[in-house]
Amino acid sequence: MTQAPIQSPKGGQSRIVTILITAALAAVVGSILLLTAVPPVSRDALTHHLLVPKLYLAHGGIYEIPSIVFSYYPMNLDLLYAVPLYFGNDILPKFIHMAFGLMTGWLIYGYLKKRLGCGYGLLGALLFLSLPVIVKLSITVYVDLGLVFFSTASLMALVKWAEHGFTARDLSLSAIFCGLCMGTKYNGLIVLCVLFFMTVVVYLRGNGLHGLASAKALLPAALFLVVAVVVFSPWAIRNALWTGNPIYPLFQGFFNSSAATGLLPDIPSAPRLDHFSYRRLAFGEPWWMIALVPIRIFFQGADGAPQFFDGALNPYLFVLPVLALFSWRWQPVRHRQANTIWLVFAVLYIAIVFFQIDMRIRWILPAVPPLVILSVFGLHGTVQRMRSVDIVDSIRGKLMTGLLPIALFCMLALNVRYLADLFSRVSPMGYLSGRVTRDEYIVDHRPEYVLFRYANQNLSSDASLLCFFMGGRYYYSDLPAQDGNGTLTRAIRGSGSPAAFEAALYLNGNQYLMMNVTLFNQWLMDNFSGEEIEKFGRFAGSHLKVLKESKGFVLFAVSP
Repeated sequence: MTQAPIQSPKGGQSRIVTILITAALAAVVGSILLLTAVPPVSRDALTHHLLVPKLYLAHGGIYEIPSIVFSYYPMNLDLLYAVPLYFGNDILPKFIHMAFGLMTGWLIYGYLKKRLGCGYGLLGALLFLSLPVIVKLSITVYVDLGLVFFSTASLMALVKWAEHGFTARDLSLSAIFCGLCMGTKYNGLIVLCVLFFMTVVVYLRGNGLHGLASAKALLPAALFLVVAVVVFSPWAIRNALWTGNPIYPLFQGFFNSSAATGLLPDIPSAPRLDHFSYRRLAFGEPWWMIALVPIRIFFQGADGAPQFFDGALNPYLFVLPVLALFSWRWQPVRHRQANTIWLVFAVLYIAIVFFQIDMRIRWILPAVPPLVILSVFGLHGTVQRMRSVDIVDSIRGKLMTGLLPIALFCMLALNVRYLADLFSRVSPMGYLSGRVTRDEYIVDHRPEYVLFRYANQNLSSDASLLCFFMGGRYYYSDLPAQDGNGTLTRAIRGSGSPAAFEAALYLNGNQYLMMNVTLFNQWLMDNFSGEEIEKFGRFAGSHLKVLKESKGFVLFAVSP
């Protein structure tokens, strides 16, 4: 079949569109900058991404922290955050994380500009940076955007390797970025698995190998694997020395003959209940809705809602790649080959996450840049077909010419609406204008901060905190803090005498208790008998003194 001739867009129209896209991109980036410039209050930032580097700095170097399981995770970005923390700045780490999102947008822009032109490159950056989940992550001290940047760079180097004669240089560069990806977050192990498989397949198809000759594809795959593992190895060696497991706490059943954990460790699964059954029981979803989760993630995402994947994407990441498939045969061979790599990676990555653990948007982020690139190709292919001679004067062609920009505008409007809603939740202008102090801003988002601030200012430096249902958010505590459920359980189920409580709490150095009172009381009722609760009540009445309260959080002193 011969390809219909394609008409080029008019220069004036093209410049206007490019200016509009650039203005929209600048507005998105400017908004993200404003949202980022406030003190950190996100959960993961306070439980490990800032807390662990802070503890390292206080200790004078990296050391094992068994009480914080997150401290065993790879920490490429967390070590970067330690630099501004050393100088007393905990807002700059948010900008460091945001920079990885901007650099990923730059990679997408450069890739698409080279293939489709500047306007489409800018559009790709806009589609990526304005996504709700990318905006949300850009203003937090997480590591996911580093994972996305390194995985995208690795995949782009692999595409270049396939297009430029399978040189060792391009393959090694891809492996280096993959190793950095693994050293940023354990989800990078999925990137390694998918790219190792794709290295074999791409080499076989590119060289037309069959039969025994197919074994030659294992050589570049082995090179890729070795280089990636070497780059990741410092974290693996650290964990092997500390725990005997190079990727602790994953695969404990293999390395240490204990209960195995999943490949994605952020939220462990409930025992003996797979995540498909969990969705059915917890959310009342029938089997067909669960089967559609890999599609629903593009349409139903919502922050803070586990049923809706705790994050939001945009329907264009599904719709526009489908349009790219319809225009596949009209694409140049070089584009088809590269787009096949992008598509296979995205599908495999989402499928692995879907079958591994209950879906969260953050866990499929490495698949997002490939989908953005395919979205732009889908839009480009559709526009080119609409400009072709055979449909430009038809009713269908005129209808598509009018509907396509309207549909794209409506889908981008979803991103704008999310950005506006995020502004109302984050409320940066009060802090940036000076009307709201740093302490007031943090208290507004983290009421337990009042207790940590009081403890920092009024308790002795050798004091320590035993915490209950504080979510592990100890970054703002300058005193040693640890979860106390296990310690208190042993005390209650021991003799239950004042001496037993004193031994467990005070003599062990836990002179102060901090808790979410509502959750603590519910925990007591759910886990202990009436007699055990009464014993603790008698001890609390005579040995616990309230020092500070704030919106359901209480700091107690333990009297010996």
